[in-house]
Amino acid sequence: MKIDTGALKLPPTRVLFMHSSRIAARWGTNRTQLRAMLNSSQAEVQRLGETLAAKRPPAVADRITEIERYRQYLCGRSAAIRHGVPQNQMVEMATRGSKSPRWAALILDLVTALRPARVLEMGTAIGVSGAYIAAGLEANGCGELVTVESSRRRHDLARATFLDLGLDPYVTAVHGSFDSTLESLAADGVPIDLVFKDGAHTRSATTGWFDTLAPALADRSAFLFDDIRRDDGMHDAWEDVRRRPRVAASVDFFGMGLLVLAPADHPQPEVFRFGIR
Repeated sequence: MKIDTGALKLPPTRVLFMHSSRIAARWGTNRTQLRAMLNSSQAEVQRLGETLAAKRPPAVADRITEIERYRQYLCGRSAAIRHGVPQNQMVEMATRGSKSPRWAALILDLVTALRPARVLEMGTAIGVSGAYIAAGLEANGCGELVTVESSRRRHDLARATFLDLGLDPYVTAVHGSFDSTLESLAADGVPIDLVFKDGAHTRSATTGWFDTLAPALADRSAFLFDDIRRDDGMHDAWEDVRRRPRVAASVDFFGMGLLVLAPADHPQPEVFRFGIR
């Protein structure tokens, strides 16, 4: 079922304000960090700096608008009736249970900058962040998102999200627990270029899954952690993993944290802090 998102009302000023506020933040308090990223010894960090400094292409901006219109649709009565889910639950999953437009757009920026061939998302929810990842792959013209969700209801909703937005060719949605699926993914011989960990928000789970997935990561890969300041445990986990030997660079976005991994131990990792608020 294809949803005509153009028929859904979303005030254009909302999207324009989001974009302009991000650009203002980039060229204000983040100017020094951008210069440092553009001069990084890591090509991935340089590309990320270039992406953050540039205006998004019109096609990408249009995709963001379409996804946000679809999020608005998910909050409405027609989506609740279609999926047989109470509307208040749909609103909760589409808003508080999904990444906000600001953070989701950052994930898209990371995908377009890093150009991963294979992305692993740990925690699909109802597919909003996955749609942004898939939109980044679409903009790159290649790549696959493997996204894992333990809840059957959320998994089914996410599959509908990808289909309705026409992004399903870029997505493999897996229903199952992390324990039952990720070790097999790590062992299937296909390298993972980018991991987005958005689930199991504890220190032990965060560091444990990093160690589990590390052997399956490509030589020049990246690991994105959500909610690194959710509590002391998550912040401790971030401080732990960013000091691991293979980490060539870390970018602290304050709400999320990105690690760029080198093929071998990297004695002096570069450290960046970039606020998008």
